[in-house]
Amino acid sequence: MAPKKAPAKSPTRISGGAHASTSAGNGAARPAAKRPVNTARGYKRPERLEDGYIIEDKTGKKTWRVGPVIGQGGFADVYLVSDKASKPVTEGTAKHVMKLEPSDNGPLYQEVKFFKAAAKSDAIAAFLRERSIKSLGIMEYISSGVMEVNDKNLRWLILPRLDRNVQQILDECDGIFSRQCVILLALQLLDILEYIHKQGYAHADLKATNLMTGLSKTDASQVYLIDFGLVKRFMDDNKHIPYKEEPKAAHDGTLELTSTDAHKGAAPSRRGDLQILGFNLIKWLTGSLPWSDSTDPNFVRSQKITYFQNQSEFFRVAFPDGAPKEITDYFKAIRDLQYHDEPNYAKLREIFQKASKDVKARKSDLFATASAAQESVDSADSVPVPKKRATRSAAVALSIGTSEAPPAKRGRKPKA
Repeated sequence: MAPKKAPAKSPTRISGGAHASTSAGNGAARPAAKRPVNTARGYKRPERLEDGYIIEDKTGKKTWRVGPVIGQGGFADVYLVSDKASKPVTEGTAKHVMKLEPSDNGPLYQEVKFFKAAAKSDAIAAFLRERSIKSLGIMEYISSGVMEVNDKNLRWLILPRLDRNVQQILDECDGIFSRQCVILLALQLLDILEYIHKQGYAHADLKATNLMTGLSKTDASQVYLIDFGLVKRFMDDNKHIPYKEEPKAAHDGTLELTSTDAHKGAAPSRRGDLQILGFNLIKWLTGSLPWSDSTDPNFVRSQKITYFQNQSEFFRVAFPDGAPKEITDYFKAIRDLQYHDEPNYAKLREIFQKASKDVKARKSDLFATASAAQESVDSADSVPVPKKRATRSAAVALSIGTSEAPPAKRGRKPKA
């Protein structure tokens, strides 16, 4: 069914699942001119929507007005949107964003499935009550759908708007966070991962670029995990999926940070997410990992397996001046996890809660003292954060070639 025809000088109206006919002239909105963007290999880019498009959300019984593009990636565009369709969408008023992708791309399809199944407001509220915490870095699912624009099907997902990307903050700190900041991040991320895992999903791609701060002043010290394009359900009928290595899926995720399971082609799991978190914590503290300058996936895989088995050597190379106790304790706690094991999240939190007391860290100080260069050593047992160092020269010598790695793999395309 065709959408209602928009009057002159009014936004173009699109109904979810309906054909959207647009035309130039008479002030009607039309797709904006395409701009050169690096598109991920094997994927398509979405049609560009002009400021003022209207989407009729029949499921949520709302009308959304599309504003300006605020982000573009290899798969999708991100727009500001508002449920006040009669008013222009501006940076100052928009409280939501819309992610837009061709419907046959895999990443947004996976994200929509996750948010619809696991990020409803009642599920998040129940977890907050269970854990007696005030906030959690999981965006609440708002709405989603598929629409046709210029004979092309586009999938859209609307979520709450966030503020700063943690990678940008990290860059401002010369690539290294203070020990205090990393401890606070670890505590928040353990809560987030526990919630996701309780819903039966693994994220598989935790990293600074996939973390953002809350939009409001009261939420500025809360980080949110984003980009669920690699999310995988590891529970099937209340049973953990079996461990199985698939060569075609080997090295899925971000090469530098992905888990050893992912390198072997096994599906994401709880232990994999915790391992990825550990690699991030070390990178945030030191600026790099022993394998950071390698693009050879087989070399990186071997490095991770070797160092994970020989953790004392891992810490010696990563922290020449001595590793923080919370980092060594964390890696020891996750080292023997089996693929199907449920982690002891409370024990892992205790490691960082103790460390936070030692350095007198408060959640409100999350990024206030983020820079390692400004961090003061207040106690005798505080561990200095090492400066950035060379990576591959310090790595364990392995006889592996240096073939180029493929781009980071993403979610599979949806089945027809």
